[in-house]
Amino acid sequence: MKKKEWIMITGILCIKKADLQSQLKKTYEKLGYTVIFTEDTEDLPAEELPNGEPAEAQDPSSGSKTTSYRRETAWQNEAGYPASENKNEKLLVISLEETVPEQKNFPAKFPAGVAQRDSFSAVFCLRFAENGLPLQETDPVSPVLAFWTGHPHLRVIPGRNGEEQLRLLQEEISCFLGEPKPLEIERKYLIRKPDPDMLLRYPWCGMAGIVQTYTHDSQGQPIRLRARTVGSDCLYFETRKIPVSPVSRIEVERRLTEAEYLTLLQAPSPAKRQLQKDRYCLVYEDQYFEIDLYPFWEEQAFLEIELRSEDQEIRFPDFLQVIREVTTDLSYRNYALAETYNCLKN
Repeated sequence: MKKKEWIMITGILCIKKADLQSQLKKTYEKLGYTVIFTEDTEDLPAEELPNGEPAEAQDPSSGSKTTSYRRETAWQNEAGYPASENKNEKLLVISLEETVPEQKNFPAKFPAGVAQRDSFSAVFCLRFAENGLPLQETDPVSPVLAFWTGHPHLRVIPGRNGEEQLRLLQEEISCFLGEPKPLEIERKYLIRKPDPDMLLRYPWCGMAGIVQTYTHDSQGQPIRLRARTVGSDCLYFETRKIPVSPVSRIEVERRLTEAEYLTLLQAPSPAKRQLQKDRYCLVYEDQYFEIDLYPFWEEQAFLEIELRSEDQEIRFPDFLQVIREVTTDLSYRNYALAETYNCLKN
């Protein structure tokens, strides 16, 4: 099966745009990817475009037709991925939207809102962290980050200079792509249940409703299905996990169309379980936290964070009360909660 990822890089660049593109192209071509930048697609043949609908334009100087990239058609793919007939098994499409400090209308570039925002596989927001200071509301990147917060996979990349920013960006992209291994390193904490309204008043917070179902595929292998809803927009995922250590797992995730999701959801399974929750995503000191609130818990909730390494430092939001870490406590796994509070039994 082909691996296709479409990522967005946005924010304040501490490195020249051309140098950033050159380094990323070199790094990921060495790993076997075909790397396409959206602004570079005008000279590519139609079968290599990140979507399936090229626009032909007449070249007045030569009289020949050239293929140009119509970016807006990329949103038409139901699963949220650019379609491609590229022969390479690994395709990485990169959109690069550099932020300027006086820019005020960034969200206007995405008139369909969340549906377009979350069509990207992952978003990496670059920030100039002068003197290592944490993110402030006065930061030029703040309104841009507020727009992207809530995306299923957002990472903030602080950098005091171009070299540091590039290094951190490549580490995060490689981690997302699963290079060299598709590891999910995650820590989970039990916290006092925060006030949802308080969370939404925080400048960098977004909420999504999640329904996840634990079932089996046609070969009897366990899978997790997830429907993630924001407003009237919904994304669908299938995830398979293999434990590696108490805090690390090999994770293979793919987006689904609604039809694929419903087919898997309705397939018979001997032990189908379902769990509902509200997820609040927030950025704090350049970290991306996820807070899960459950309808059956009045006093407690979960705080989760994905890391690049098991020993990575975590700085907790000062407005949350952490009770204890439950990463290795199997009774606090969502799979276990789905057995106790199975929505399908109601």
